[in-house]
Amino acid sequence: MMAPHSLESEKRVLSAMANDPSKRDRCMEMLVASDFYSQAGRAIFNVFTELKDSGNLVSVTQSLIDSGDLDLIGGSAALMEMIEHLEVSDQFLESAIKIVKDKSALRCGGRIAEELKLQLETATTPEQVRELVSKGLSDISKATLLRVDPPTIEDIARLALQRWKDRIAGIGNRSVPTPWPSFNKAICGGIGERYYVISAPTGGGKSTLAMNLVTPMIDAGKDVIIYSYEMSGEDNIDRLSAMRANINPNLIFNPESFKPTETEIEMIVEANDFWAQSAVDLRCDPNITVDQISIEIRKAVRERDIGMIVVDYIQLVPVDGMKEGIREQVVAHISRTLRNISLEHGIAVVALSQTNDDGKMRESRSIANDAEVILNVTTDGIFVDKQRNGPAKVMLPICQGSKSFLFVDDTDQDYLEDAREVETQEEHDDFVAAESGEIPF
Repeated sequence: MMAPHSLESEKRVLSAMANDPSKRDRCMEMLVASDFYSQAGRAIFNVFTELKDSGNLVSVTQSLIDSGDLDLIGGSAALMEMIEHLEVSDQFLESAIKIVKDKSALRCGGRIAEELKLQLETATTPEQVRELVSKGLSDISKATLLRVDPPTIEDIARLALQRWKDRIAGIGNRSVPTPWPSFNKAICGGIGERYYVISAPTGGGKSTLAMNLVTPMIDAGKDVIIYSYEMSGEDNIDRLSAMRANINPNLIFNPESFKPTETEIEMIVEANDFWAQSAVDLRCDPNITVDQISIEIRKAVRERDIGMIVVDYIQLVPVDGMKEGIREQVVAHISRTLRNISLEHGIAVVALSQTNDDGKMRESRSIANDAEVILNVTTDGIFVDKQRNGPAKVMLPICQGSKSFLFVDDTDQDYLEDAREVETQEEHDDFVAAESGEIPF
């Protein structure tokens, strides 16, 4: 299980100490070596504490060599990575220090909780249980509540400003680029830590589009969990393999009639092996409730680098303790829980939703309110129906291939500059008709 930590904040503290000696006293006043999660962070902080004002790159390196810690932390390259020059203002340093302290407090609370668990296993009377629990809760309170405070508006503002500066410098963007340039430009660089809803009628391609987003996430080294309520695990793997091999899916679904060649057989086997070895979890149990999803993800993010979860689809997810007859409330609970998962854990949540005959999402009010991005799959492309912090009411020229599960970007121009951002789907249809010379009535 991965303990709470922020390697980025630890690096910023050490970078401030390495590159601005005037900031060392503040860091040493607020932190101790054990507050650092990384072994390298603890060793480097100890050296700065010992050397104080005389500490520079040469003396720090020599001190680590003398103590035998340089090899333990990964050598000079690891040292340079931990103290690389980063612009750290006084305000941002305070925020970084606070994050390091808070994560340390949470780890301490976790250790106390684990010790309490072991002690409870040996308790033999109710009185012993009550005494152990009371002491354990008191210890956890002292370790965490006295040190962990909600971030102030200044903390949040400084972090937001630093994030913006980092992105200008080409760092800090956690979005994973897709294979589609128009999508990456319109949707904040690709798939990021947001709640996405993909809508389409039955057979409209929403599941296929979601599966197209899995490959770039896996290629970026992220883990993916798919909750499929409509298809079996084998059907999901068949689709993923057809996409990975970029072949006609009928070669997998109906090999008796379409007769794959030897080359195509090798491609299919290779694609299947890729997914067999991948960091994808396929959860195809139709009885998994949305609250179970929340519990599973909370555990998974502690142990693995989860980049995205896919829920296929919202209207099929069961809910505990709610009457199925009140569908609007049930769907609202599902949607809000999925959004909270994205916010709490900083991962992409891609949820699918069916549309009715009028092209509107079923039980759409709550879904539309919660979603940060709504993508409608149409025959003309992907319509960005809603997006916070980005262009909306834009048709992206991304369509599924005629004999493939892969979606293809068909643009060779700057569509955001050359195409008008329309206000509604109806206006978009009118715009397309006008561009083609047809006059809408």
